[in-house]
Amino acid sequence: MMKMDLGTGSGSKIFQLNEEDIELIVRLLHEESDCHVYQKDFGETCPVWHARYDHIQDLIIELTK
Repeated sequence: MMKMDLGTGSGSKIFQLNEEDIELIVRLLHEESDCHVYQKDFGETCPVWHARYDHIQDLIIELTK
């Protein structure tokens, strides 16, 4: 079980994710990171995709701790 805060500051937007929710999110993140726009050679011409790919990888790591 993982608690998520949406960062609103009010504290009322906190909810819990169970293992099934986390698995689904991680699976979707993996699917997204497999898209062609994140390939390293394409990332050289559009650095925003490289940064987004790195962010996706960070999210996967954080969610699978």
